[in-house]
Order: sequence, then structure tokens, then C-alpha cells
Amino acid sequence: KFSKSKIEMIISDQSLSDRTLTNLITYLIIGVAHNGVSRIGVENQEVLIIGAGAIGLLATAVSKAQNIY
Repeated sequence: KFSKSKIEMIISDQSLSDRTLTNLITYLIIGVAHNGVSRIGVENQEVLIIGAGAIGLLATAVSKAQNIY
């Protein structure tokens, strides 16, 4: 589990490549989207996701992957 201080430490590490930082941020955003969808318990229900930002789009993808419509 990442804490805010660990994330700040990783991002401030000058030895990391731009690709590594991009991948890290992507995984964190996917984690936020997955956590949001799974915690609210929307199985077998219709879902309305408002917003087409990174988290909204990935929450849509997570919902589809889990057969939530």
C-alpha cells in the first residue's frame, strides 16, 4: 500500500525515467478507479459514471471488465 509520503518520495527521485513515472501514475489512477468501483458494491446494478477524466474513464473500463453496466 502506498502512502502519500511514499508517493512523493518516489516522484521526487531524480533517477527515475519519465516512462517509469508515467507508468507509476497510470497504475495509481487505475487503482483509484478500481478501488472506487469495488468499494461501493455495484455488482448486478446499473451504474452512471459522471466525468470523462482519467479516473472516470478508467472506472468505466473497470466496471465493464467486471460485467457491471
